[in-house]
Amino acid sequence: DPPRIFPWCTLALVTAALSTQLVVLLGNLNTASVMDEMGTSTGGWSRVGVGMAKSLQDDLDDVMHNVSSMLLTGMEHVAFVQDALDGMLSMAGNITDEAMKNSSELSLLQKEGPAGLALLQKSQVIKSENSTDMMAGLTPLIMQAVHNVLETLNDKVLAALDTLMVKLRPALDQVAKWVLKFGDQVQAGLEIFTVTLDKVQKLFDQVMAQMNGKGGNEDVMLAQTFNLFDANNNGYVTLEDLHEVADLYSITTLQGEKAEELVKKYDKDGSGQLGKEDMRALVNDPSIPSIMPVMLRTYARRLSEIAGNVAAARQRDEVALAVTNYLSLVCAKNMTKVGWVADRLGNGSLPMEFTTDVMIQLCLSEDDPDRLTTSSPGKLVIGEMYRFHPDETLAALDMVSNTSFWDAEGFDVRDQPMCVERITGWVTNAAKLLKEHNSLLQSALGVGFSDEDELHEKALEAMPSVARRLAKESVAVFLMEKQHKELQRHRALFHSSTHEMLLTQLTGGLSIKSAVSGNSKVSQAAAMGVVARPETLEFARWLSYNASNTAKERQQMCFEYSSESSSAMDTFATQIKAMVSGVQSFLDMMDKYARPGEIDKLEKTVDDFAKKGMRDVMSLVENKLVALLNNSGPALEKAVRSAAHSAGEKLGKQLGVALGSPLGEALEPAVREVVKELTNSSMGADNVVGERLSKEIGEYVANMTSETIAEQTGDIVEQLVDNAFSKGGGAAQGLLKQISGRFASPSGSPALLQTLDMRYHRTETSRRLRDQVQAFESASLDEMLASMEGRAQQQNPIEDAAHALTGAWAGMISMLKGLVNTLPTAVSTLKYARREVSKLHSNMDHIFATFEERGPTIFENIARVYRSLWWCYFMAMVPLNLAVLYYAAWAGGYFGGPQPIPEAEGEMESPRTFREKCTLCYGSMSSGLQKFHDTSFCFWSVVILMQLFVLIIFIASIVMCILAGIKAFVLAGCSEVYILGDNTVCTEALDTIRDFVGSFFVGADGQPLTSVCSDERLLTCDLIRQKMAKSGGFTVIASFAASMISLQLIVDSAMRHEQARWRRAAHALYLKEAAATGEGAAASSSAA
Repeated sequence: DPPRIFPWCTLALVTAALSTQLVVLLGNLNTASVMDEMGTSTGGWSRVGVGMAKSLQDDLDDVMHNVSSMLLTGMEHVAFVQDALDGMLSMAGNITDEAMKNSSELSLLQKEGPAGLALLQKSQVIKSENSTDMMAGLTPLIMQAVHNVLETLNDKVLAALDTLMVKLRPALDQVAKWVLKFGDQVQAGLEIFTVTLDKVQKLFDQVMAQMNGKGGNEDVMLAQTFNLFDANNNGYVTLEDLHEVADLYSITTLQGEKAEELVKKYDKDGSGQLGKEDMRALVNDPSIPSIMPVMLRTYARRLSEIAGNVAAARQRDEVALAVTNYLSLVCAKNMTKVGWVADRLGNGSLPMEFTTDVMIQLCLSEDDPDRLTTSSPGKLVIGEMYRFHPDETLAALDMVSNTSFWDAEGFDVRDQPMCVERITGWVTNAAKLLKEHNSLLQSALGVGFSDEDELHEKALEAMPSVARRLAKESVAVFLMEKQHKELQRHRALFHSSTHEMLLTQLTGGLSIKSAVSGNSKVSQAAAMGVVARPETLEFARWLSYNASNTAKERQQMCFEYSSESSSAMDTFATQIKAMVSGVQSFLDMMDKYARPGEIDKLEKTVDDFAKKGMRDVMSLVENKLVALLNNSGPALEKAVRSAAHSAGEKLGKQLGVALGSPLGEALEPAVREVVKELTNSSMGADNVVGERLSKEIGEYVANMTSETIAEQTGDIVEQLVDNAFSKGGGAAQGLLKQISGRFASPSGSPALLQTLDMRYHRTETSRRLRDQVQAFESASLDEMLASMEGRAQQQNPIEDAAHALTGAWAGMISMLKGLVNTLPTAVSTLKYARREVSKLHSNMDHIFATFEERGPTIFENIARVYRSLWWCYFMAMVPLNLAVLYYAAWAGGYFGGPQPIPEAEGEMESPRTFREKCTLCYGSMSSGLQKFHDTSFCFWSVVILMQLFVLIIFIASIVMCILAGIKAFVLAGCSEVYILGDNTVCTEALDTIRDFVGSFFVGADGQPLTSVCSDERLLTCDLIRQKMAKSGGFTVIASFAASMISLQLIVDSAMRHEQARWRRAAHALYLKEAAATGEGAAASSSAA
C-alpha cells in the first residue's frame, strides 16, 4: 500500500482562501454597517430639514403676517391722522373767521354793553396810527375762543398720532430685528448651510439611486405624467405638446429637433399622435433619462408650494390669489378637481365677493408666464362655474362690472375694462355650450336679442366688446366722481382767506391729504388687506390639505421610481435665496425707519408736533388778528372817542340851554332899571325894552355858556370813556394772566398771548408799562422795552409769524408722506416674501418628510440584502474550500485513499419500485464518479467548473472594485462637505440657523444643539469614513487575493488528481502483483 502524503500546500492554500474570503465578508459587513449609518444619518438630516421648515413657519411666516397686519392698521391710522389734521386746520380757520367777523361787537359788548354797539354803529371810520388801552382786552377774548376749539381737536389729533405709533412701533421693532437677523454674516452662513443641505441630500440621493436602482411603479408614473405631456388635454401627445412641455418644465433635451426625432422614432402609425404605449417607449429613451420623475416632481413641487400659500393665507386677496394659482396648476392635469372647486365657488357656500375676487384674479393671471399649462384656466374654471351655477356666475359677473366694487376690493380700476371683456367672453363661450341659459346672460347684461340662432350668435360675439365699452365709461365716471368728491371735501374744509393763509404757511397751500399724496395706494392696500371670512378660511384649509396630500403622494411616487428625493436642478439654496431676497427688498424699503434711532425720530416728530403744532396754528391766528386790529383798531378807537366827545358836546349844549332862560329872567329887573334910567320913560317902555333886552342878553350868555360847557363836557366824557377802557384793559390783563400758562414757552421767553397783547400798547405811562412787564415771564426790563418797541414797529405780523414757525407741521407732513409712500409698497413686498417663505416651508416639509419616511428604509433594505448576500457567498465558499482540502487529503491516501475500481459484476436487475429506481440512480452516479474520474474528460470538466468558480470570485472582486469606487466617491463628496465630518462645524451651522429662526429645533423641542450632531448622527462622513476606507481596502485586496488563491487551488487540485490517479494505479498494480504472488505460492504449495 503506497505511503500517505499530507497535503500541506493545499491546506495552506485553503486556509489562505478562507482567510481572504473572511476578510471580504468582514469588509462587506462594514459596508452594510455603513449603509445602516447612512440610513440613520438620512433620518437625522431629514429631521433637520423638517425642523427648519417648521421654524420657518413659526418664526417667519406667522411673524410676517403679524407685521403685515400691523402695517396695514398703521396705514389706516395714517389716513385718519390726515383727516384729523385737515379738520384741525379747517376748524381753526372757521373759528378765527367767526371771531374776526364779530371782533368789534365782542369788544364793545364786553366793555359797554348795548351802548357800545350803538356807539359803534354811529361811529365814522377815521384812520389813526396810534392805539390806546381800549383794545387791551380784545385779543385774549378772541384767542380764548379759538384756543378752546383747537385744544379739543388737538387732543384728538394727538390721540390718533399716539395710536399710530402704538400700531407701528411693534412692527418697526420687528423690522429692526430682521435687519440684524438678515445681516450679511447671517445670510452668508445661511447660504453655506443650505448649499451644504443640498449637497447632503444629493449625496444620499446618488447613493440610493446607484444601490437601489429604479422602482417597479412605471405604470403608475406613466399614468400620472401622461396628462402633463398632453398639454392641450386632447387625449394624445403631439410634437407641439412636447415643445410646450419643454418650455413649461425647462427640459432642454426636448427643445429643438430632438422632440421631432423622438416623435418620428416612436410614432408607430405615423399619425403624429402618441398614445400611452408610444409614450412608454419614449420616456424610456436613453437620451431623456428620468424625464417622468423630473416632470412629476416639478408638478408636485409647485403643488406643494401652492398648498403652503393657501395654508398661510389669512387675508382675502391672499386666499383669492392662492386659489387662482391652484386652479391654474390643476388645469394642467385634473379637471375633476377643477369641477370641485368651481362648484364650491358657485354654490353659495362662499361669499360672493370672494368668488368675484377669484374671477378677477383668474383674469389678471391669464398672461402669467410661469403657469404649467397652455390652456386658459379662467376659461375652464368659469365655464365649469357657469355649467353648475349659471345664476351665481352671472351675479359675480355683474359685480365684476361694478367699478365701485373694484375699488372697494383694492383692485386697480384701470384693469376693469380688460377683465370685464375677458370674463364676459368666457361666460359667453360657456353660454354657447349651454344654450338654455342664454336668456339669463342677456338679462344680466341688460341687452335683449332675438331668439333666432344667427342673431343669437352675433349677440354673444358682441357681448365682450360691449361690456368693455360700458366698463370704460363706468371707470371714467367713477374717477370723475372720485375727483369731484375730493374737490368738494377741500372746498367744504377750506373756503376762506384764513384757511388759505393757514394752508399757505403750514402746508404749502395744500390740504394735508393733498400734501401727503399717495393715499390711493394706501386705500388700495388697506382694501386688499381685509381678513377673509371664516367660511373662506375653512375652504382654504380644505384646499390646502388636498393639495398637500396630493403633492406628498406624487413625491413618494417619484421617490419610489427613481430612489431620489429631488431632481438635480431642485435646490433649497435657490429657494432660500429667493426668500431672503424678498425679505431684503422689504427691509431696504423700511431701512429709514428700521435703523437704530429712526423709530425714536418718528416718536420725536410726534412729540414735537404735540408741543409745537397747535402753537404754530395759534401764532398764525393771532397774527391774523394782529393784521386786522392794526387796521381796524385805531378807527374803532377814534370812532368811540368821537362818539364820546359828541355826546359831551350835546350834554354841554343842553346844560347851556338849561342855564340860559333862568339867567335871562334873573337879569330882566336889572335891565329894566337901566333902560328906565337911560330913557326917563314913564310910559312903560322900559318894561317892554327891558324884557326883550334881557331875553337877548340871556340867550347870548346861554350860547356862550353852552359852547364853553359843551367843549369842556366833551373832553370830560372822552376822558371818562378812556378811563373805563383802561379799567377794562386791566381786567383783561387779569384774564390774560390766567390763560397765559397754556401758551408759555418752555425756554422762558415771553408767552405768546402776552407778546401779542404788547403789540397794542405803547409805553405812554409808567403804570401801563409796569402792568405789561408783570404779564411777561422775564426779569429784564430793558429787554422787555426793546422787545415791545420792536414789535410795535412791525408792519406785516403774518409774514413775521411765518418766519417764526417751528416747522412742526412740515415735519409731520414729511413723516406722513414718507409712511404713505413706503408702507403700501412695503406691505406688498412683505406679502411676496411671505409667499416665498410659505413655499419654502411647504416644499421642505414635503421633501424631507418623504425623505425621512423612505430614505432610512431604503438604506436599511440595502444593508440587509447586502449583508445577506455576502453571508451566503461566504457560506458557499467555506464548504467548497473544505471539499478541495478533503479531496487533497483523500488523494494523499487519507480517508481510505484512492482504491482500485472493481469490475462490473454482470447485469443488474431492472428496478421495480421507486426506491429501487433512486438507489439505482445513485449507484450509477457513484459508479461513474468512481470509474471515470481518472479519465481526461472528467478531469478537464472539473477544471472548467473550477475555473467558473474562480471566475465568479473574480467577478466578485470586480464588484468590490466598483463598490470601492462608490465608496471613494462618497468619501470625496464628504471631503467637500465639512459639516458632515466635524462636530464643531456642524454645531456652528445649526447655531446659524437658530440665529435666523429662533424656534429651530431638531427632534424634541428643547434639545440643545451641541448634542444634535452626535445624537442625530449628522456627522455622516465622520461615521463612515474609517469604515468605508477599511471596507474598500479589505474587499478589493482580499477579493483579488481570493481569486488568485482559488486559481492556484485549481492547479493544486489537478496535481492532487494526478496523485490520486497514480496512487489508484499503483494500488491496483500492487494488488495485482499480490494476487499473482499469492497464486504462485498456492501453485507451489499444491505441487509440493
